[in-house]
Amino acid sequence: MTTAEQTVPSHSAVKDSHAARRSHPLVLLWLVYAACVWLISAYVATEALSHRVPAPPIAATAPLSAWDGSNYNEIALHGYSAASDAARRFAFFPLLPALARLLGGSGHAPLAGILLSQLLLLGSMLLLREWRASGDEGLRAEPGFWLLVAPLAFFHAVFYAESLFLFLLLAGLVLHRRGRNAYAIAALFLAGLARPTAILIPALFIPAVLKPDTRRTALLLAAAPLAGIAAYVLYVAGLTGSLFGYSRLQAELWHHGWTIPFLPAILELTRATALALDGMLPPRDLLIRPLVLIGIVTVLAAGWRRLEPGLRVFAVVSLLFVHSQVPSLSSARYDLAIFPAYIALARTPLARTRSGVILAVAFVIMQLVFMLDFMVWRWAG
Repeated sequence: MTTAEQTVPSHSAVKDSHAARRSHPLVLLWLVYAACVWLISAYVATEALSHRVPAPPIAATAPLSAWDGSNYNEIALHGYSAASDAARRFAFFPLLPALARLLGGSGHAPLAGILLSQLLLLGSMLLLREWRASGDEGLRAEPGFWLLVAPLAFFHAVFYAESLFLFLLLAGLVLHRRGRNAYAIAALFLAGLARPTAILIPALFIPAVLKPDTRRTALLLAAAPLAGIAAYVLYVAGLTGSLFGYSRLQAELWHHGWTIPFLPAILELTRATALALDGMLPPRDLLIRPLVLIGIVTVLAAGWRRLEPGLRVFAVVSLLFVHSQVPSLSSARYDLAIFPAYIALARTPLARTRSGVILAVAFVIMQLVFMLDFMVWRWAG
């Protein structure tokens, strides 16, 4: 190679350099977002939660470790137990508490878990660039932007497993798209250890399974998250002495069940409408699930033709799965995993108009309200 050839960057190097420069706005936006989350958490710990404990001050990690975060912390510190007072924690999959304990030790597991979630949120935002429409410019053309401003996106910045799960899912898909299937299988297996919603991941590969030339790889990729789930379920079976220990505990301790798809959201919207017609303000818990459902369906419908077949199947299966569960508590944040909605929204013309700015601002305001209620233990999500 001549000196001149050595000084001329390759086409791929130039492309990677351009991609890195275009990623800077996302990184800066994430930095501002993470800083705001910590500032709000510090304020809540100082002002809003100080009356809840006898000896303030409260660590800034406390508001970001509310609800499920407290269970992940207990698992990180003490592991799982089949004892009656701790058996409820089998509902929480092991990867996040294991990583929090590994990174933070016994004294700083919540801090490690929160920082990990926030870093993986950034990772997910950057991985979503794989589906960015070519030629579109600006933050609102980035699926990762809509991931960050979504009304319930703060669950990706707290001691919850949503960020870890989404990152592993997207990493698996991106690795597969780049032909690194062994690493993709590993990432998807780990996703199965992060959240039970990993059971939805095989839907992404249904179109590829139907094609003879891609069937074998697609089947391996689809099996990986199921293997992760199976590994944890068998672990629970060993501790409880029952092969169906996990599902039994979900039904008995969390009252988890199934019904007709979308029926819970329809019933909640009907009850909310009846209250409104009677002149009463419907409680938020009656509104949030149907409104989130309507919003996601609207976004997916608007960008349906711009989605790949696998993303379409995943979106439909995910909506059917999430909105068939009862009770409805926490179902709204399950919809966060339906990442094709971010891609669809970023690809619609609306996202790049003034209406897109208004929508983003409205999302941020809603997220702030939900996040504050979460931090002060008023709403579990």
